[in-house]
Amino acid sequence: DGASPAAPFHREDLMLTERMALANEMGGKLETKLFAAMAQTDCGACGWDCEGYANALAEGETDDISLCVPGESETLDMLELLMKEAGKSYTGV
Repeated sequence: DGASPAAPFHREDLMLTERMALANEMGGKLETKLFAAMAQTDCGACGWDCEGYANALAEGETDDISLCVPGESETLDMLELLMKEAGKSYTGV
C-alpha cells in the first residue's frame, strides 16, 4: 500500500478524511488522530517530524496548532477540532 508500518499515513493517495478514518480504525488515540491530521511531509517546519508534532500536541509540549505550514487551513481546522474534542487548550488560530 506504500506506507510503512511506522508511518501509516505517509501516502500521497490518502485524503485527510481517509487518514482520519484510518486513525480511528487504529484505535482513535488523540496522538494517532493528530498524526493523521498532519500534512505528512515530515518537513520539520514545526520543529518535529509529523508524528513528533502530534505527540508534542497530545502531551502538552506545545499548544500551538498552527505550526504545520504545509497542511495549511485543512490541517489547522482538523487540529483545532481534535484539540477541542479532547478538551485540550491550544493556540494558533
